[in-house]
Amino acid sequence: MKKIKYENESKLYDDINEYIKDKNFDILLISTPRVMKEIFDDRLIKTNKNILISSRMLRKNDDDNVYIELINNDVYSVTVDGPSGSGKSTVCKLISNILNIEYLDTGSMYRSLAYFCLKENINLEDEEEVMHVLNNFEITFESSKIKVNGEFLRDKIRTNDVSMAASKVSTYYSVRERLVEIQRQIASNKAIIIDGRDAGTNILKNADYKFYLDASPEVRAKRRFNEQKDDSSYETILKDIKLRDEQDKNRKYAPLKRAEDAVYINSDDMNIDEVVEKIIEIIRGRNVL
Repeated sequence: MKKIKYENESKLYDDINEYIKDKNFDILLISTPRVMKEIFDDRLIKTNKNILISSRMLRKNDDDNVYIELINNDVYSVTVDGPSGSGKSTVCKLISNILNIEYLDTGSMYRSLAYFCLKENINLEDEEEVMHVLNNFEITFESSKIKVNGEFLRDKIRTNDVSMAASKVSTYYSVRERLVEIQRQIASNKAIIIDGRDAGTNILKNADYKFYLDASPEVRAKRRFNEQKDDSSYETILKDIKLRDEQDKNRKYAPLKRAEDAVYINSDDMNIDEVVEKIIEIIRGRNVL
Protein backbone atom coordinates (compact mmCIF):
# COMPACT_ATOMS: atom_id res chain seq x y z
CA MET A 1 0.00 0.00 0.00
CA LYS A 2 1.22 3.49 -0.86
CA LYS A 3 0.06 6.55 1.12
CA ILE A 4 0.16 10.00 -0.44
CA LYS A 5 -0.95 13.43 0.78
CA TYR A 6 -1.32 16.23 -1.74
CA GLU A 7 -2.14 19.90 -1.70
CA ASN A 8 -1.04 20.62 -5.27
CA GLU A 9 -3.37 19.66 -8.11
CA SER A 10 -0.72 19.24 -10.78
CA LYS A 11 1.53 16.99 -8.69
CA LEU A 12 -1.48 14.90 -7.62
CA TYR A 13 -2.50 14.34 -11.22
CA ASP A 14 1.00 13.58 -12.54
CA ASP A 15 2.05 11.26 -9.72
CA ILE A 16 -1.12 9.19 -9.71
CA ASN A 17 -0.92 8.74 -13.45
CA GLU A 18 2.64 7.48 -13.01
CA TYR A 19 1.55 4.93 -10.44
CA ILE A 20 -1.31 3.80 -12.65
CA LYS A 21 0.83 3.61 -15.78
CA ASP A 22 3.42 1.44 -14.04
CA LYS A 23 0.75 -0.45 -12.06
CA ASN A 24 3.05 0.13 -9.14
CA PHE A 25 0.45 -0.45 -6.41
CA ASP A 26 -2.25 -2.76 -5.20
CA ILE A 27 -3.92 -0.14 -2.99
CA LEU A 28 -3.25 3.60 -3.19
CA LEU A 29 -4.46 5.75 -0.28
CA ILE A 30 -4.63 9.44 -1.13
CA SER A 31 -5.35 12.41 1.12
CA THR A 32 -6.36 15.60 -0.67
CA PRO A 33 -8.36 18.74 0.22
CA ARG A 34 -12.07 18.33 -0.35
CA VAL A 35 -12.11 21.36 -2.65
CA MET A 36 -10.09 19.32 -5.16
CA LYS A 37 -12.76 16.62 -5.38
CA GLU A 38 -14.32 17.79 -8.66
CA ILE A 39 -10.90 18.23 -10.28
CA PHE A 40 -9.91 14.78 -9.12
CA ASP A 41 -13.13 13.25 -10.48
CA ASP A 42 -13.14 15.05 -13.82
CA ARG A 43 -9.43 14.77 -14.65
CA LEU A 44 -8.78 11.27 -13.33
CA ILE A 45 -11.76 9.12 -12.45
CA LYS A 46 -14.04 10.08 -15.32
CA THR A 47 -11.41 9.82 -18.03
CA ASN A 48 -9.26 6.91 -16.89
CA LYS A 49 -10.56 3.33 -16.99
CA ASN A 50 -7.56 2.15 -15.00
CA ILE A 51 -8.82 3.82 -11.81
CA LEU A 52 -11.36 2.33 -9.46
CA ILE A 53 -12.24 3.73 -6.05
CA SER A 54 -12.95 1.23 -3.30
CA SER A 55 -13.73 3.87 -0.65
CA ARG A 56 -13.89 7.59 -0.11
CA MET A 57 -14.35 9.25 3.26
CA LEU A 58 -14.00 12.37 5.35
CA ARG A 59 -12.05 11.75 8.53
CA LYS A 60 -13.58 13.26 11.67
CA ASN A 61 -11.84 16.23 13.31
CA ASP A 62 -9.58 16.66 10.31
CA ASP A 63 -8.86 19.64 8.05
CA ASP A 64 -11.66 18.78 5.61
CA ASN A 65 -9.45 16.39 3.68
CA VAL A 66 -10.83 13.56 1.59
CA TYR A 67 -9.22 10.15 1.99
CA ILE A 68 -9.52 8.18 -1.23
CA GLU A 69 -8.55 4.55 -1.69
CA LEU A 70 -7.75 3.42 -5.23
CA ILE A 71 -7.27 -0.19 -6.27
CA ASN A 72 -5.28 -1.61 -9.15
CA ASN A 73 -7.97 -2.87 -11.53
CA ASP A 74 -6.10 -5.57 -13.41
CA VAL A 75 -8.26 -8.09 -11.55
CA TYR A 76 -11.54 -7.14 -9.89
CA SER A 77 -15.07 -8.49 -9.94
CA VAL A 78 -18.60 -7.08 -10.10
CA THR A 79 -21.73 -9.17 -9.51
CA VAL A 80 -25.29 -8.24 -10.47
CA ASP A 81 -28.02 -10.52 -9.14
CA GLY A 82 -31.75 -10.24 -9.53
CA PRO A 83 -34.92 -11.95 -10.72
CA SER A 84 -35.81 -12.87 -14.28
CA GLY A 85 -36.46 -9.88 -16.53
CA SER A 86 -34.89 -7.27 -14.26
CA GLY A 87 -32.50 -6.14 -17.00
CA LYS A 88 -29.31 -7.68 -15.63
CA SER A 89 -27.84 -8.84 -18.92
CA THR A 90 -28.46 -5.55 -20.74
CA VAL A 91 -27.01 -3.53 -17.88
CA CYS A 92 -23.96 -5.79 -17.56
CA LYS A 93 -23.20 -5.67 -21.28
CA LEU A 94 -23.20 -1.87 -21.22
CA ILE A 95 -21.03 -1.72 -18.09
CA SER A 96 -18.65 -4.25 -19.62
CA ASN A 97 -18.17 -1.94 -22.61
CA ILE A 98 -17.80 1.19 -20.50
CA LEU A 99 -15.22 -0.30 -18.13
CA ASN A 100 -13.58 -2.44 -20.82
CA ILE A 101 -13.91 -5.64 -18.78
CA GLU A 102 -15.24 -9.13 -19.53
CA TYR A 103 -18.93 -10.00 -19.07
CA LEU A 104 -20.18 -13.43 -18.03
CA ASP A 105 -23.90 -14.16 -18.36
CA THR A 106 -24.28 -17.15 -16.05
CA GLY A 107 -27.94 -17.53 -16.96
CA SER A 108 -26.99 -18.30 -20.55
CA MET A 109 -25.34 -21.50 -19.33
CA TYR A 110 -28.54 -22.74 -17.69
CA ARG A 111 -30.56 -21.60 -20.69
CA SER A 112 -28.21 -23.45 -23.02
CA LEU A 113 -28.61 -26.63 -21.00
CA ALA A 114 -32.39 -26.18 -20.98
CA TYR A 115 -32.41 -25.58 -24.73
CA PHE A 116 -30.59 -28.82 -25.49
CA CYS A 117 -32.74 -30.75 -23.00
CA LEU A 118 -35.88 -29.52 -24.76
CA LYS A 119 -34.34 -30.18 -28.17
CA GLU A 120 -33.53 -33.78 -27.20
CA ASN A 121 -36.88 -34.34 -25.41
CA ILE A 122 -35.14 -34.96 -22.09
CA ASN A 123 -37.34 -35.46 -19.03
CA LEU A 124 -36.64 -32.32 -17.00
CA GLU A 125 -37.81 -34.10 -13.85
CA ASP A 126 -34.94 -36.58 -14.16
CA GLU A 127 -31.70 -35.08 -12.80
CA GLU A 128 -29.56 -37.91 -14.20
CA GLU A 129 -30.86 -37.35 -17.73
CA VAL A 130 -30.24 -33.62 -17.43
CA MET A 131 -26.70 -34.24 -16.15
CA HIS A 132 -26.06 -36.62 -19.05
CA VAL A 133 -26.75 -33.73 -21.42
CA LEU A 134 -24.53 -31.39 -19.39
CA ASN A 135 -21.66 -33.89 -19.25
CA ASN A 136 -21.59 -33.88 -23.04
CA PHE A 137 -21.32 -30.09 -23.17
CA GLU A 138 -18.23 -28.33 -24.45
CA ILE A 139 -18.42 -24.85 -22.92
CA THR A 140 -16.00 -22.13 -24.02
CA PHE A 141 -15.88 -18.42 -23.20
CA GLU A 142 -15.00 -16.13 -26.11
CA SER A 143 -15.26 -12.33 -26.23
CA SER A 144 -17.68 -12.27 -23.26
CA LYS A 145 -19.94 -14.86 -24.92
CA ILE A 146 -20.70 -18.45 -24.03
CA LYS A 147 -20.25 -20.99 -26.82
CA VAL A 148 -21.75 -24.45 -26.33
CA ASN A 149 -20.65 -27.36 -28.51
CA GLY A 150 -19.09 -24.89 -30.92
CA GLU A 151 -22.22 -22.75 -31.29
CA PHE A 152 -23.32 -19.32 -30.10
CA LEU A 153 -27.01 -19.96 -29.35
CA ARG A 154 -28.06 -16.30 -29.11
CA ASP A 155 -31.85 -15.86 -29.56
CA LYS A 156 -32.48 -19.62 -29.49
CA ILE A 157 -32.18 -19.55 -25.69
CA ARG A 158 -34.27 -16.39 -25.17
CA THR A 159 -37.75 -17.90 -25.54
CA ASN A 160 -40.25 -18.19 -22.69
CA ASP A 161 -40.19 -22.01 -22.86
CA VAL A 162 -36.42 -22.10 -22.49
CA SER A 163 -36.63 -19.61 -19.62
CA MET A 164 -39.01 -21.83 -17.66
CA ALA A 165 -36.99 -24.97 -18.43
CA ALA A 166 -33.83 -23.19 -17.26
CA SER A 167 -35.51 -22.45 -13.93
CA LYS A 168 -36.16 -26.17 -13.54
CA VAL A 169 -32.72 -27.54 -14.46
CA SER A 170 -31.04 -24.90 -12.29
CA THR A 171 -32.62 -26.41 -9.16
CA TYR A 172 -30.44 -29.52 -9.38
CA TYR A 173 -27.40 -29.46 -7.09
CA SER A 174 -25.24 -31.47 -9.50
CA VAL A 175 -26.01 -29.03 -12.33
CA ARG A 176 -25.25 -25.93 -10.30
CA GLU A 177 -22.12 -27.46 -8.78
CA ARG A 178 -20.69 -28.19 -12.22
CA LEU A 179 -21.63 -24.86 -13.81
CA VAL A 180 -20.50 -22.79 -10.82
CA GLU A 181 -17.12 -24.52 -11.05
CA ILE A 182 -16.86 -23.43 -14.69
CA GLN A 183 -18.05 -19.90 -13.87
CA ARG A 184 -15.45 -19.45 -11.13
CA GLN A 185 -12.76 -20.68 -13.46
CA ILE A 186 -13.80 -18.17 -16.13
CA ALA A 187 -13.88 -15.34 -13.57
CA SER A 188 -10.44 -16.03 -12.13
CA ASN A 189 -7.50 -13.76 -12.93
CA LYS A 190 -9.42 -11.13 -14.89
CA ALA A 191 -11.56 -8.04 -14.43
CA ILE A 192 -15.13 -9.21 -14.97
CA ILE A 193 -18.80 -8.44 -14.37
CA ILE A 194 -21.13 -11.39 -13.74
CA ASP A 195 -24.91 -11.53 -13.60
CA GLY A 196 -27.13 -14.28 -12.30
CA ARG A 197 -29.28 -15.43 -9.39
CA ASP A 198 -26.42 -16.32 -7.02
CA ALA A 199 -23.41 -14.46 -8.42
CA GLY A 200 -22.79 -12.45 -5.25
CA THR A 201 -24.04 -15.02 -2.74
CA ASN A 202 -22.40 -18.15 -4.11
CA ILE A 203 -20.29 -17.86 -7.27
CA LEU A 204 -18.12 -14.92 -6.17
CA LYS A 205 -18.80 -14.38 -2.47
CA ASN A 206 -15.80 -12.05 -2.20
CA ALA A 207 -16.60 -9.90 -5.24
CA ASP A 208 -15.29 -6.34 -5.02
CA TYR A 209 -18.65 -4.80 -5.96
CA LYS A 210 -22.10 -6.38 -5.57
CA PHE A 211 -25.50 -5.22 -6.79
CA TYR A 212 -29.04 -6.58 -6.63
CA LEU A 213 -31.20 -5.34 -9.50
CA ASP A 214 -34.93 -5.65 -8.92
CA ALA A 215 -38.27 -4.62 -10.45
CA SER A 216 -41.91 -5.57 -9.91
CA PRO A 217 -43.24 -8.68 -11.73
CA GLU A 218 -45.57 -6.46 -13.79
CA VAL A 219 -42.75 -4.20 -15.00
CA ARG A 220 -40.53 -7.17 -15.78
CA ALA A 221 -43.33 -8.95 -17.67
CA LYS A 222 -43.97 -5.84 -19.76
CA ARG A 223 -40.27 -5.57 -20.65
CA ARG A 224 -40.05 -9.25 -21.50
CA PHE A 225 -43.23 -9.00 -23.62
CA ASN A 226 -41.78 -6.10 -25.60
CA GLU A 227 -38.50 -7.95 -26.17
CA GLN A 228 -39.85 -11.50 -26.55
CA LYS A 229 -38.49 -13.97 -29.06
CA ASP A 230 -41.75 -15.97 -29.33
CA ASP A 231 -45.51 -15.30 -29.35
CA SER A 232 -46.28 -15.56 -25.62
CA SER A 233 -48.96 -13.21 -24.31
CA TYR A 234 -48.30 -10.64 -21.58
CA GLU A 235 -50.53 -12.62 -19.21
CA THR A 236 -48.59 -15.84 -19.86
CA ILE A 237 -45.25 -14.09 -19.37
CA LEU A 238 -46.42 -12.46 -16.11
CA LYS A 239 -47.65 -15.81 -14.79
CA ASP A 240 -44.40 -17.52 -15.72
CA ILE A 241 -42.28 -14.74 -14.18
CA LYS A 242 -44.12 -15.06 -10.87
CA LEU A 243 -43.71 -18.84 -11.00
CA ARG A 244 -40.02 -18.54 -11.80
CA ASP A 245 -39.55 -16.06 -8.94
CA GLU A 246 -41.11 -18.61 -6.62
CA GLN A 247 -38.90 -21.41 -7.93
CA ASP A 248 -35.70 -19.35 -7.86
CA LYS A 249 -36.26 -17.99 -4.34
CA ASN A 250 -37.24 -21.34 -2.82
CA ARG A 251 -34.82 -23.80 -4.41
CA LYS A 252 -32.71 -25.70 -1.91
CA TYR A 253 -29.32 -24.88 -3.39
CA ALA A 254 -28.14 -21.28 -3.87
CA PRO A 255 -31.59 -19.64 -3.98
CA LEU A 256 -32.13 -16.17 -5.40
CA LYS A 257 -31.55 -13.61 -2.67
CA ARG A 258 -29.76 -10.34 -2.11
CA ALA A 259 -26.27 -10.61 -0.68
CA GLU A 260 -25.95 -8.72 2.59
CA ASP A 261 -23.27 -6.46 1.13
CA ALA A 262 -25.01 -5.87 -2.22
CA VAL A 263 -26.35 -2.46 -3.24
CA TYR A 264 -30.09 -2.72 -3.90
CA ILE A 265 -31.46 -1.01 -7.03
CA ASN A 266 -35.16 -1.01 -7.93
CA SER A 267 -35.54 -0.12 -11.60
CA ASP A 268 -39.34 0.25 -11.76
CA ASP A 269 -38.97 3.98 -12.44
CA MET A 270 -35.52 3.90 -14.04
CA ASN A 271 -34.42 3.32 -17.60
CA ILE A 272 -31.39 1.24 -18.53
CA ASP A 273 -29.09 4.25 -18.87
CA GLU A 274 -30.01 5.46 -15.38
CA VAL A 275 -29.31 2.04 -13.87
CA VAL A 276 -25.97 1.81 -15.66
CA GLU A 277 -24.99 5.32 -14.56
CA LYS A 278 -25.82 4.56 -10.92
CA ILE A 279 -23.74 1.37 -10.91
CA ILE A 280 -20.81 3.03 -12.68
CA GLU A 281 -20.85 5.89 -10.18
CA ILE A 282 -20.68 3.44 -7.29
CA ILE A 283 -17.87 1.42 -8.87
CA ARG A 284 -15.88 4.55 -9.61
CA GLY A 285 -16.70 6.01 -6.21
CA ARG A 286 -18.12 9.25 -7.59
CA ASN A 287 -21.33 9.17 -5.57
CA VAL A 288 -19.86 8.98 -2.08
CA LEU A 289 -19.30 12.66 -1.25
